[in-house]
Amino acid sequence: MHRKLMAGILMITMLAGVAGAAACDLKIPGYSGETMAPAESIEDTDDTELTEDTDAPAPDEPASTPLPDSDEVVFRYTNYNFAWGEQAFVMLITCKGDIYAFNNGSVTGELKHGNEENALAYLRKYAKPTGYINPAVMENLYSVCLALNPDAPTEMVGTANDMGQHEFVYIDQETGRQITLFNEGDSTMKTTDPALQEAGQLAMAVLQKIPSPAADYKLALDPERCINVPCDPDTPLIGTHLVVDDYDELVRFCGIQKIDIGPYISDDMRTRLEKATYILLQFSDGYCITDGILVNGDSELRLLPSLADYELDPAFAGKGTVAIVPMFDSNDPLKMLDEEGHSWVGVS
Repeated sequence: MHRKLMAGILMITMLAGVAGAAACDLKIPGYSGETMAPAESIEDTDDTELTEDTDAPAPDEPASTPLPDSDEVVFRYTNYNFAWGEQAFVMLITCKGDIYAFNNGSVTGELKHGNEENALAYLRKYAKPTGYINPAVMENLYSVCLALNPDAPTEMVGTANDMGQHEFVYIDQETGRQITLFNEGDSTMKTTDPALQEAGQLAMAVLQKIPSPAADYKLALDPERCINVPCDPDTPLIGTHLVVDDYDELVRFCGIQKIDIGPYISDDMRTRLEKATYILLQFSDGYCITDGILVNGDSELRLLPSLADYELDPAFAGKGTVAIVPMFDSNDPLKMLDEEGHSWVGVS
């Protein structure tokens, strides 16, 4: 199937809860600390009254720069853990202070790096931010980042085992270039650049001020791991959401419903379907490509229509669409609701 614009292959999960950052000694930029020598005494030779000069300039203090008034991602924090399989917790922080937190594993079973703009597009349409931080709290850090040398010397030095990695990245709003402010764990980023050292300390301080997210979303985006198959547009299944336990049950069900899934199942997809904890099916009217999954705690489970611009596949002309998605988490879908508030139905 030709696709004019792909959403990008993402496999990420969105989950509440922010691991607390390690405490640090914060170096606040400011006045150098030098004190002026006491003024010499002035002999009063006339009757002129000496008054305080209220217009005298105050000691110089660095001016902080407000963040742009935009919804773009300005900082990204990631906590990788490789001790029990590849897992990653990711926070995207926008210039306006909205926080989106992701944790892979429970839906997709693996991690692939993707594009944060694509993730935000889905989350803004189908979910809410997991938290918020006042942009003013980030102004000192942002001001320092504006002056950073993107080519400042750094090196990674091995420091521990099974600690994972904690990384905080600044994203330049003009160029899109990314600068790592700190990266610690099994390996630690070292730098001799004073500005980058200061930015790393400020980033740790900002991380400590981020409140725990209030939502409990999990979002998985992966257009290559969801299959969409044409079906009879007049089937009474249009508009329903079903669950099958395993691949064999899926094959039997599709045979009864005269849904030809064979041409759409690659060897990789068949392996995933065979290993899945359960399999979701969503029947939609017309050409409706699904490539996302949204789980809200233990209450709501949704398959998301794609936000990408797909060219119509002739095989779907005049047909309905059934989305088939293997799942790898421990949720009980039969106890959850779809986006319409209806219970998922098991196929017997």
